[in-house]
Parts: sequence; structure tokens; C-alpha cells
Amino acid sequence: MGVDVTKANSQAAQLLEYANQLRNAKKNLQTYKNELNANWIGTETTHIFGAIDKSIQQIDTVIKELESLQTDVKNVAAEIRQEEIRAEEERRRQEEERRRQEEERRRQEEERRRQEEERWRQEEERRRQEEENRKQQQQQQAASSNKSSSSSNSGGGLLGFISSFFK
Repeated sequence: MGVDVTKANSQAAQLLEYANQLRNAKKNLQTYKNELNANWIGTETTHIFGAIDKSIQQIDTVIKELESLQTDVKNVAAEIRQEEIRAEEERRRQEEERRRQEEERRRQEEERRRQEEERWRQEEERRRQEEENRKQQQQQQAASSNKSSSSSNSGGGLLGFISSFFK
């Protein structure tokens, strides 16, 4: 689960709103101090003014902290989001590399199968050719045998001619 940058920015904006509310409170304190100074004269006013000034300083400190925190929240959220984007891109790159390797493996397997089928086909063709040659040789031998037995039976040829003299 990633960082909700929109929510972080909303929270940062809320921090700025708190800082603005503190600025208004500071302004009200300064107005109150000015009115006291204009309308009240007494020895205790220096203590009151000192307390008001101290409160204003504390408000200024909190305002600066809120503004700094707001900037930090926005920056960190943006950095985290960028890191998430980089991580997602890396995950996609790795997934694409895995797919590419798988496709290459399939392609090699298909090539291996194709070569195996070609070898099988060639082997079958060689066997068929050998069988055909064997049958032709048998037919030639049978034809030769038939020719010689028919020549000797029919008395044809030189052997038949010579054997006819001895009969």
C-alpha cells in the first residue's frame, strides 16, 4: 500500500491552516497589547506586556514549526511516492524481463522440438529409402533367379544348346 499523496498534502494544508489561525491569534494579542498600552497605565503593565510578548514569541515558534512540518510532510510524501513509482517501474521491468526470458525459453523449446521432428522425419525417410532399396534388390534377385531358371528349363542360351547335344 502506497502513501496517499493527496491525503498527505491535505494534512500539510491543514498544518498551514493551523499556522494561519495562530497568526490571527498573534495579531489579536498584539492588538490587545496595543489597546492595553493606550488605555492602562500602571506598574503591572510591564509584566502583562512581557507575558504577552512571551506568548507572541511562543506563537511565532509554533508557526515556524508548523510551516517546517508542513514542508517536510509534503516533501517526504513526494519522495515516498517517487520511490514507490521507481519500485513499481522496477517491478514492471523485472516482470517484462521474466516474460522475455520465458518467451525465449519457449522459443528455444519450440526450436528443439522442430529440430527433433526434422531428425525423426529424416530418419523415417532414411528407413523408407532403405526398405525400398531392399525390396528393389529382392525383386532384382528374384528376377535374376527366375531368368536363370527359365533359361535352364527352356533350354535357351548357350547352356541349353550344349545340353541338347548330350541328350
